[in-house]
Amino acid sequence: MIRRLVTVAGLTALVGLSAGACATKGYVSSRVGEVNDQVNELAGAQSEHEARARRRDARIDEVDATASGAVGASERARLQAIAAAQGADDAHGRLDSYAESSRRLLFEIVLADEHGEFGFAEAELPSTAQAELDALVEQLIDYPVAVYLEIEGHTDGTGPTAYNERLGRRRAEAVVHYLHERHHLPLHKMNVISYGEARPVGPNDSTEGRARNRRVVVRVLV
Repeated sequence: MIRRLVTVAGLTALVGLSAGACATKGYVSSRVGEVNDQVNELAGAQSEHEARARRRDARIDEVDATASGAVGASERARLQAIAAAQGADDAHGRLDSYAESSRRLLFEIVLADEHGEFGFAEAELPSTAQAELDALVEQLIDYPVAVYLEIEGHTDGTGPTAYNERLGRRRAEAVVHYLHERHHLPLHKMNVISYGEARPVGPNDSTEGRARNRRVVVRVLV
Protein backbone atom coordinates (compact mmCIF):
# COMPACT_ATOMS: atom_id res chain seq x y z
CA MET A 1 0.00 0.00 0.00
CA ILE A 2 2.77 2.42 0.91
CA ARG A 3 4.65 1.54 -2.33
CA ARG A 4 1.59 2.40 -4.41
CA LEU A 5 1.29 5.79 -2.71
CA VAL A 6 4.94 6.56 -3.43
CA THR A 7 4.50 5.58 -7.03
CA VAL A 8 1.42 7.76 -7.44
CA ALA A 9 3.18 10.68 -5.78
CA GLY A 10 6.16 10.26 -8.10
CA LEU A 11 3.98 10.22 -11.15
CA THR A 12 2.17 13.31 -9.96
CA ALA A 13 5.48 15.13 -9.50
CA LEU A 14 6.67 14.15 -12.97
CA VAL A 15 3.45 15.36 -14.51
CA GLY A 16 3.84 18.67 -12.68
CA LEU A 17 7.42 19.08 -13.85
CA SER A 18 6.47 18.24 -17.41
CA ALA A 19 3.68 20.80 -17.39
CA GLY A 20 6.01 23.45 -15.95
CA ALA A 21 8.64 22.68 -18.55
CA CYS A 22 6.10 23.02 -21.34
CA ALA A 23 4.91 26.34 -19.96
CA THR A 24 8.49 27.67 -19.72
CA LYS A 25 9.31 26.59 -23.27
CA GLY A 26 6.21 28.34 -24.61
CA TYR A 27 7.09 31.54 -22.79
CA VAL A 28 10.63 31.49 -24.15
CA SER A 29 9.38 30.88 -27.68
CA SER A 30 6.98 33.80 -27.33
CA ARG A 31 9.74 36.16 -26.16
CA VAL A 32 12.07 35.01 -28.93
CA GLY A 33 9.37 35.83 -31.46
CA GLU A 34 8.90 39.30 -30.00
CA VAL A 35 12.65 39.94 -30.10
CA ASN A 36 12.83 38.76 -33.71
CA ASP A 37 9.99 41.10 -34.62
CA GLN A 38 11.83 44.01 -32.98
CA VAL A 39 15.05 43.09 -34.78
CA ASN A 40 13.22 42.95 -38.10
CA GLU A 41 11.60 46.32 -37.37
CA LEU A 42 14.97 47.88 -36.54
CA ALA A 43 16.52 46.38 -39.66
CA GLY A 44 13.74 47.88 -41.77
CA ALA A 45 14.22 51.28 -40.15
CA GLN A 46 17.97 51.07 -40.76
CA SER A 47 17.40 50.22 -44.42
CA GLU A 48 15.02 53.18 -44.82
CA HIS A 49 17.56 55.48 -43.13
CA GLU A 50 20.30 54.28 -45.47
CA ALA A 51 18.03 54.79 -48.48
CA ARG A 52 17.25 58.37 -47.39
CA ALA A 53 20.98 59.01 -46.89
CA ARG A 54 21.72 57.76 -50.42
CA ARG A 55 18.98 60.00 -51.87
CA ARG A 56 20.35 62.98 -49.91
CA ASP A 57 23.89 62.31 -51.15
CA ALA A 58 22.59 62.07 -54.71
CA ARG A 59 20.83 65.45 -54.37
CA ILE A 60 24.01 67.00 -52.92
CA ASP A 61 26.05 65.67 -55.85
CA GLU A 62 23.48 67.08 -58.26
CA VAL A 63 23.58 70.50 -56.59
CA ASP A 64 27.39 70.48 -56.61
CA ALA A 65 27.43 69.61 -60.29
CA THR A 66 24.93 72.38 -61.08
CA ALA A 67 26.91 74.92 -59.04
CA SER A 68 30.17 73.89 -60.68
CA GLY A 69 28.57 74.27 -64.08
CA ALA A 70 27.27 77.72 -63.18
CA VAL A 71 30.67 78.83 -61.88
CA GLY A 72 32.34 77.44 -64.98
CA ALA A 73 29.92 79.29 -67.26
CA SER A 74 30.41 82.51 -65.30
CA GLU A 75 34.19 82.20 -65.50
CA ARG A 76 34.03 81.49 -69.23
CA ALA A 77 31.82 84.55 -69.72
CA ARG A 78 34.24 86.69 -67.70
CA LEU A 79 37.24 85.51 -69.71
CA GLN A 80 35.39 86.07 -72.98
CA ALA A 81 34.50 89.61 -71.88
CA ILE A 82 38.15 90.32 -71.01
CA ALA A 83 39.29 88.93 -74.35
CA ALA A 84 36.71 91.04 -76.18
CA ALA A 85 37.79 94.18 -74.31
CA GLN A 86 41.44 93.48 -75.06
CA GLY A 87 40.58 92.93 -78.69
CA ALA A 88 38.75 96.26 -78.80
CA ASP A 89 41.69 98.02 -77.14
CA ASP A 90 44.08 96.46 -79.63
CA ALA A 91 41.87 97.58 -82.50
CA HIS A 92 41.70 101.14 -81.16
CA GLY A 93 45.44 101.12 -80.63
CA ARG A 94 46.07 100.02 -84.21
CA LEU A 95 43.64 102.67 -85.46
CA ASP A 96 45.36 105.40 -83.44
CA SER A 97 48.76 104.23 -84.62
CA TYR A 98 47.56 104.30 -88.20
CA ALA A 99 46.12 107.80 -87.75
CA GLU A 100 49.37 109.04 -86.20
CA SER A 101 51.50 107.53 -88.93
CA SER A 102 49.24 108.91 -91.67
CA ARG A 103 49.48 112.52 -90.43
CA ARG A 104 52.00 114.95 -91.88
CA LEU A 105 53.88 117.56 -89.88
CA LEU A 106 53.31 121.09 -91.14
CA PHE A 107 55.38 122.99 -88.60
CA GLU A 108 56.01 123.28 -84.87
CA ILE A 109 56.76 125.94 -82.30
CA VAL A 110 58.70 125.61 -79.06
CA LEU A 111 57.80 127.51 -75.90
CA ALA A 112 60.95 127.22 -73.79
CA ASP A 113 62.23 128.78 -70.59
CA GLU A 114 65.28 130.07 -72.43
CA HIS A 115 62.89 132.59 -74.00
CA GLY A 116 61.25 133.39 -70.68
CA GLU A 117 58.35 130.96 -71.17
CA PHE A 118 58.34 128.50 -68.26
CA GLY A 119 60.18 129.07 -65.00
CA PHE A 120 61.51 126.38 -62.70
CA ALA A 121 58.68 124.11 -61.44
CA GLU A 122 56.08 126.41 -63.04
CA ALA A 123 53.23 125.58 -65.42
CA GLU A 124 51.55 128.98 -65.71
CA LEU A 125 51.51 130.33 -69.25
CA PRO A 126 53.34 133.70 -69.36
CA SER A 127 52.37 136.56 -71.66
CA THR A 128 55.27 135.91 -74.04
CA ALA A 129 54.04 132.34 -74.60
CA GLN A 130 50.48 133.59 -75.12
CA ALA A 131 51.73 135.94 -77.83
CA GLU A 132 53.46 133.07 -79.62
CA LEU A 133 50.27 131.01 -79.48
CA ASP A 134 48.29 133.94 -80.90
CA ALA A 135 50.72 134.02 -83.82
CA LEU A 136 50.31 130.25 -84.23
CA VAL A 137 46.54 130.60 -84.60
CA GLU A 138 47.07 133.29 -87.24
CA GLN A 139 49.22 130.86 -89.18
CA LEU A 140 46.51 128.21 -89.04
CA ILE A 141 44.24 130.47 -91.09
CA ASP A 142 46.51 129.82 -94.06
CA TYR A 143 45.67 126.11 -93.85
CA PRO A 144 42.04 125.55 -94.82
CA VAL A 145 42.39 121.80 -94.33
CA ALA A 146 41.64 120.32 -90.93
CA VAL A 147 44.69 120.44 -88.68
CA TYR A 148 45.52 118.53 -85.53
CA LEU A 149 47.70 119.81 -82.68
CA GLU A 150 49.96 117.53 -80.73
CA ILE A 151 51.12 119.34 -77.59
CA GLU A 152 54.12 117.92 -75.72
CA GLY A 153 55.11 118.92 -72.19
CA HIS A 154 58.77 118.64 -71.12
CA THR A 155 60.80 119.38 -67.97
CA ASP A 156 64.41 119.45 -66.89
CA GLY A 157 65.97 116.61 -64.91
CA THR A 158 65.55 118.22 -61.49
CA GLY A 159 63.22 116.39 -59.11
CA PRO A 160 61.51 112.97 -59.11
CA THR A 161 60.49 111.42 -62.41
CA ALA A 162 56.80 111.11 -61.45
CA TYR A 163 56.66 114.77 -60.44
CA ASN A 164 58.26 115.84 -63.72
CA GLU A 165 55.74 113.82 -65.71
CA ARG A 166 52.89 115.61 -63.93
CA LEU A 167 54.59 118.99 -64.39
CA GLY A 168 55.07 118.37 -68.11
CA ARG A 169 51.38 117.52 -68.46
CA ARG A 170 50.34 120.66 -66.57
CA ARG A 171 52.41 122.79 -68.95
CA ALA A 172 50.88 121.16 -72.02
CA GLU A 173 47.37 121.46 -70.58
CA ALA A 174 47.95 125.17 -69.95
CA VAL A 175 48.52 125.58 -73.69
CA VAL A 176 45.37 123.61 -74.53
CA HIS A 177 43.32 125.68 -72.10
CA TYR A 178 44.53 128.95 -73.62
CA LEU A 179 43.91 127.89 -77.23
CA HIS A 180 40.43 126.62 -76.39
CA GLU A 181 39.32 129.53 -74.19
CA ARG A 182 40.93 132.35 -76.19
CA HIS A 183 40.70 131.07 -79.76
CA HIS A 184 37.94 128.42 -79.46
CA LEU A 185 40.01 125.62 -80.94
CA PRO A 186 38.06 122.37 -80.45
CA LEU A 187 39.42 120.14 -77.73
CA HIS A 188 39.14 117.00 -79.85
CA LYS A 189 41.65 118.55 -82.25
CA MET A 190 44.33 118.78 -79.57
CA ASN A 191 46.20 115.96 -77.91
CA VAL A 192 48.32 116.30 -74.76
CA ILE A 193 51.31 114.14 -73.92
CA SER A 194 53.93 114.57 -71.20
CA TYR A 195 57.47 113.32 -71.64
CA GLY A 196 58.65 114.82 -68.37
CA GLU A 197 62.44 114.70 -68.24
CA ALA A 198 62.74 111.84 -70.75
CA ARG A 199 63.58 113.90 -73.86
CA PRO A 200 66.10 116.60 -72.98
CA VAL A 201 67.44 118.90 -75.69
CA GLY A 202 70.17 120.31 -73.47
CA PRO A 203 72.42 119.08 -70.65
CA ASN A 204 70.78 119.07 -67.23
CA ASP A 205 74.06 119.89 -65.52
CA SER A 206 73.97 123.51 -66.69
CA THR A 207 71.54 126.38 -66.15
CA GLU A 208 71.19 127.02 -69.87
CA GLY A 209 70.58 123.35 -70.63
CA ARG A 210 67.89 123.01 -67.97
CA ALA A 211 66.19 126.18 -69.28
CA ARG A 212 66.02 124.67 -72.78
CA ASN A 213 64.54 121.46 -71.39
CA ARG A 214 61.68 123.28 -69.63
CA ARG A 215 59.47 123.63 -72.68
CA VAL A 216 56.23 122.88 -74.52
CA VAL A 217 56.33 121.79 -78.15
CA VAL A 218 53.24 122.43 -80.30
CA ARG A 219 53.27 120.29 -83.44
CA VAL A 220 50.79 121.12 -86.20
CA LEU A 221 49.74 118.04 -88.19
CA VAL A 222 47.38 117.37 -91.09
